[in-house]
Amino acid sequence: MSPIASPIAAHAIWNRCPGTARGVVLLAGSLGSDATMWQPQIAALTPDVDVLRIEHRGHGASPSTPGPYDLDDLTDDVLAVLDREGVEDVTMVGLSIGGMIAINCALRAPHRFPRLVLLCTSAHLGPASAWQERAARVRAQGPGVIAADVVSRWFTAAYAQAHPDDVQRMIDMIAATDPEGYAGCCEAIAAMDLRPRLPHLHSQVLAIPGAQDRTTPPEHLHQICDAVPTAHLVTVPGAHLASWENADEVNRLIREHLNLPADLPADLPADPPAVDQKQSREQSQEVAPPRPAQTHPGQL
Repeated sequence: MSPIASPIAAHAIWNRCPGTARGVVLLAGSLGSDATMWQPQIAALTPDVDVLRIEHRGHGASPSTPGPYDLDDLTDDVLAVLDREGVEDVTMVGLSIGGMIAINCALRAPHRFPRLVLLCTSAHLGPASAWQERAARVRAQGPGVIAADVVSRWFTAAYAQAHPDDVQRMIDMIAATDPEGYAGCCEAIAAMDLRPRLPHLHSQVLAIPGAQDRTTPPEHLHQICDAVPTAHLVTVPGAHLASWENADEVNRLIREHLNLPADLPADLPADPPAVDQKQSREQSQEVAPPRPAQTHPGQL
């Protein structure tokens, strides 16, 4: 566990449904990401639900603390955000380390996480020594030194060749991550083994591997589904960042899992304005407060 008492005040951003929301979807991203990695999902979800994007410790605008971290530290951060924002229960969508945190959240507080979407993730991602070596390198040289290599596994070669701006955007995002936050999260992955606890996971789980994912190959999601009776799996084309490379299909699957119409109108409105909760607390006279805590049984 981190030497600094957890949880930290993790950065969170709301995108609100313009009408009556049918619940809250919490998005938690990959190692080295910030909230912008979920941009392709916002317009697809906010016609029906409120979306809350969280940034991991030391990622984006979330503060960093000295590592190493463990998965419970990062889970504590998520639970603290829900408490702070007055949210009782959510559907949690997690990619990579975000999926690992989602599993742990649902094991620790099952009543708050009735549904999970696990994207390109794993219950155990060894060897630990590789993550410890990456942590040491990032502490010494910064995450920019590994960013291009990491992003080479986030997209298929064909997508990367066709979308060089997306590739550079992700490289820059990783390079901007706080070195201690990145390294501490590496150490959380190194120490993680959720496999013995998977049979105790009772959330409704949708597992989505990317068929060409070299970081968390599809067999990692198959292993989760084999151990969780309430899980089902749908493989999509794409590499590790399938939510970006194959956003339309991933969005359709998420909406189906939420019991929402899978097909959206072709003329979707622009993304709703984001409400940055850090700024809203500093400028509370300008931004409406979060909606009161609600549960949404049977709505998602």
